[in-house]
Amino acid sequence: MNSPQNEQISIWNTVQELVSLEKDIYKVNERDARNNDKENWRTEYREHLRSKATKRQQLLESLERGLKSCGLDTLRQTRTGTTDHFLPEKDNISRNDNTWKQQTEETHESQSRQVLPSTPREIDSVTCRLDFETRENRDEKLQRTSNCSIREQEVQTEYIQLKRQYDTLLIEKEALEQHCHILENWIQTQRKHIEYYEEELEEMSKKRFPPLKEKAPMQNESKENQSDESNEKAIVWKASRQLQNITESIQEQMQLRYSLQEQVDSLEQHKEALESSVHHLQTTKKELQDNIRKMESKVQKLEQKKQISLDTLHSMFEQIQTEVSRCTRGKYQVTQLATDVLHTISSHDRVDNICQQPESTMNTNAITIKAISKLQEKIHTLEDALIQSQEETNRYKKALHALREEHEMTIQRYGKEFQMLEELYQVRLRQCRSNKGHKNRPILSQLR
Repeated sequence: MNSPQNEQISIWNTVQELVSLEKDIYKVNERDARNNDKENWRTEYREHLRSKATKRQQLLESLERGLKSCGLDTLRQTRTGTTDHFLPEKDNISRNDNTWKQQTEETHESQSRQVLPSTPREIDSVTCRLDFETRENRDEKLQRTSNCSIREQEVQTEYIQLKRQYDTLLIEKEALEQHCHILENWIQTQRKHIEYYEEELEEMSKKRFPPLKEKAPMQNESKENQSDESNEKAIVWKASRQLQNITESIQEQMQLRYSLQEQVDSLEQHKEALESSVHHLQTTKKELQDNIRKMESKVQKLEQKKQISLDTLHSMFEQIQTEVSRCTRGKYQVTQLATDVLHTISSHDRVDNICQQPESTMNTNAITIKAISKLQEKIHTLEDALIQSQEETNRYKKALHALREEHEMTIQRYGKEFQMLEELYQVRLRQCRSNKGHKNRPILSQLR
């Protein structure tokens, strides 16, 4: 079972190779038919086409052997090489498009006549062919065709380059022909002008210098002609002098016009520069006004914060004062109570021995002593809190003083900058007005 399948696969591969080879031969022969007048083209591709033809013949023979081995009918008509007919051994070959078309038609007919009857073995071969067309076979086919078409691509690129060069040369040739035609027309017009001027000169010479035959009867008029000529020369000299003066005056006026134009251009440039500076000053003024508004809003916010902080400090100070007064009152009461207790204790004591007191009085004395100690501790804590609150109030006062100074400094700095910009703006406005007032003075002086 394996051998017939392998044979069918080999047959299919040979058929594919034959198809690709026929396509290559057709392309090469078509290109060769287009370039049949070039000897280098024919000599370069002779061996290439002959090798393709031999390879095709070998493939056909292997195909026939494979068909015979599979039990199918042989090819009814063996396709002879199309390139063998177009490649004799001699160099002076003559190709014809009609023969090439006839040969291609014969090859297409032979391919169409190769349709075999649909036997079961043929159906199996077709299915085998479709089943065994793997990626490896396609890659091998592409490798085989790429090796044959590399040289064709190179020659095709060379042909395209030569075709482009030929087109550019044709365009240059047409341009040169047009230029030559224009030059011929110009030469003809110049010749016509020369002929016209020659005729005019001949007529003037005839009028100015008559022939010798006519001079004999005109000897009496020679003196008059000489006087007329002298008068004409004087008139011509005067006219040339006047023309020279006119040309000089025209040149002076043109120079004056050029100088005036230059001055006008310079004034326009100066005007544009002043306008740009004025625009810049206006933008800076707007920016400064915006900055001043922002600073005023910041100052208002700072003043609000300052007022809030002052209010909070005032309320804290009042609270601290109330606490201090309450603490002082408590301290006074505690000290008075302590003195009373000590006085009562000392009154009960004797010089040598202490009177025996009941347990209730001893307990009350201990409680009062503990209360006095707690009150003294509370007094110390209140004094510490009072000191801390005084320190905080001093720190807040210093911070407010620094903020006030910074606010005043910023207001002064922005006021100075705004004043300087206002002065600069006024100076530029005066310059613009002075330039507009004295704009036409140099022009009027030159015209005078």
